[in-house]
Amino acid sequence: MLKTIFATILVLLSTFTSANAIGKTLTSDDAIEKIAGEYDYEQYYLWFRDGRVLDLTALGAKTASLEINNDKTLTLYLHMFDGEIKVANGEIYHVEIKGKKGFWNAKWPEMDYNIRVDFSFNDEGITTKTKFDNPNDKVRYHTVEEAVLKKRVL
Repeated sequence: MLKTIFATILVLLSTFTSANAIGKTLTSDDAIEKIAGEYDYEQYYLWFRDGRVLDLTALGAKTASLEINNDKTLTLYLHMFDGEIKVANGEIYHVEIKGKKGFWNAKWPEMDYNIRVDFSFNDEGITTKTKFDNPNDKVRYHTVEEAVLKKRVL
C-alpha cells in the first residue's frame, strides 16, 4: 500500500514539474523569449556606497531605452540632453527565469567582467537590480543599479 502511494506521489510530482508546470526554471533560449522586447526606462537609479544617488538626468541623459533581443544581444540607447545618442551593445551569456523572476549574466564592452542582473517582469515591463561587486572595477565597485523599464507596445 505504501509503495502504491509513494509511486502515485512520484507521478504527481513529475507531472507538476513537467515543462507545462508553473514554477519551472527556464534557461537561456527558452527564457530569453519571455523577456525579449524593446523597453523605455521609466526610473533609473545608481546607488553609491557613500549614499550618493544618480539618476538619468545626473548622467546627462534625457531618456534611455533597452532592446533585449532573442539572439541574446542587448542594445542600450542613451538620449543625451545635448542631442547626442549614445549606443552600447552587450551580450547575455545566460538567463534563468522561474515564474516571473529571474536573472541574466551579461558582458558589456567597457567592462572586463560579466555582471548579473536580477529582475522581475510582467506584461508591462521589467524591474532590474544590478550589484557591482568586482573589486577590480574601482568606478562601480559597491554600487547598485536599479531600474524600472516599460515594454513598448509595437
